[in-house]
Amino acid sequence: MGGVSAAVLETVATQRPVYERAAVFDRNEVRRITLTEQLDRARQAGRTLQADAMQAASDLAARMGIAELAVTWEFPIAKVAFGYTRERHQPGEGAIRGFRHQRQHDGKYPAYAVASSTEALLVTLSAREVLSFLHQRGELTAAPATEDEARHQLLEIFADEGAHAAAAGTIRVLVHTLSHLLLRGLDDGQVGFAEASLAEWLVPETLTFAIYANTLKDFTLGSLWTLLNDRSLSWLNSVVDRTVHCENDPICYQRDPRSCERCAYLTFGCRLFNEALDRKVLYDYLLSRDVLAVSRR
Repeated sequence: MGGVSAAVLETVATQRPVYERAAVFDRNEVRRITLTEQLDRARQAGRTLQADAMQAASDLAARMGIAELAVTWEFPIAKVAFGYTRERHQPGEGAIRGFRHQRQHDGKYPAYAVASSTEALLVTLSAREVLSFLHQRGELTAAPATEDEARHQLLEIFADEGAHAAAAGTIRVLVHTLSHLLLRGLDDGQVGFAEASLAEWLVPETLTFAIYANTLKDFTLGSLWTLLNDRSLSWLNSVVDRTVHCENDPICYQRDPRSCERCAYLTFGCRLFNEALDRKVLYDYLLSRDVLAVSRR
């Protein structure tokens, strides 16, 4: 955060997801293992075939503009319940009543919470690559030269969204759509998770998102670690394919935005209720990086 403007510190830095991101990505708080680290370990152990596949996955991730792909077993989540009743049935006449008893809780409305740690995939995109894409789209006047410059520029965009509405909107759609397709790419019966058992955590201001096991208990199956080590290449390739194809095409292809229940929507686990999704934005981003041409060879 060094060298950023007062506007960034007053707006972006104080937002809860950005604050959470700082804690989650502090290795003293939450341990994580990156694809690059696992690749180095496979090389050192002499696991040549595994290392070659992981190298190919790392190369594909880099072409996709993914700066870091990691897994953790200590992703902190909390489930909070706040009960209510609808006292009337007519639209606009209902009233919400939480858990409250006049002789309990000092008259306050309690919220019941369960905290746990679970396994998660942590993904961060390269700010330089994303902002270069926005420059190509005409949404930024100049492309940053370095990753540090891009990170600072990214924060400035979200500090003054009114002046950068198009850029901020594209970033949110790009990050959110990629998160959904990566999550849906896990629902293939090979990692032990169904789509409904996973959820996402989004921090578009830092080009970060997580895909985690949505559970009430501390949970570590090890599936995501296995994915990172053994199936990351096929997983990423499937996501590239999902960007291009949908089972509802050509109907979905002709939609604006280009997304539907067969390609991008989640049944559960999306805080935005499947808003701000568009495969066309992700398609254009991957196309600008020659990912689509390479993946088809």
